[in-house]
Amino acid sequence: MVPLCSPDYLHRMGPMDDTTNGHRHTLIHLTGTPFGWDDYGARVGLDFRRPGNSLAFSDVALVLQAALIGQGVALGWVSGTSAALREGLLVPASPHAVHTGREYRLAAKPGPVRDEVTRVREWLVAQMQEDLAELEQRYEFLRPLSSPGPRMPQGPSSVSSPAKPR
Repeated sequence: MVPLCSPDYLHRMGPMDDTTNGHRHTLIHLTGTPFGWDDYGARVGLDFRRPGNSLAFSDVALVLQAALIGQGVALGWVSGTSAALREGLLVPASPHAVHTGREYRLAAKPGPVRDEVTRVREWLVAQMQEDLAELEQRYEFLRPLSSPGPRMPQGPSSVSSPAKPR
């Protein structure tokens, strides 16, 4: 999980690098999520409980759209925002990232897995690994979050491949 904003917002407001400037930022909240700004702040040692400005949305697409158009800073999973990060549409607003422990899983019915399903699984995992490798190269602070990566199951009837969002 990384605080994200538009490049223009970062240029106007500066990074969220300590407790003195964190409160001048507009925090964009995703309501109904198990991990929010309070949790993020507790994990990185900063207080984001009551900033001067905030926006709240119940839809992650609206949260990210608000960040994209420069309305504030949103918390985003690297796995869900990698394309925008790679394209420079969103940038990290802070050098503090946390691993939430959440992961994606692909699942299939018991029994043999068709070759097409295996190829799709392998393609998805490869895309996620490629995104993460590029982002870790661009943003060094993401490197400590690295895990061994998505686990490729070893059985003919298994499709489950956890890929960890960051």
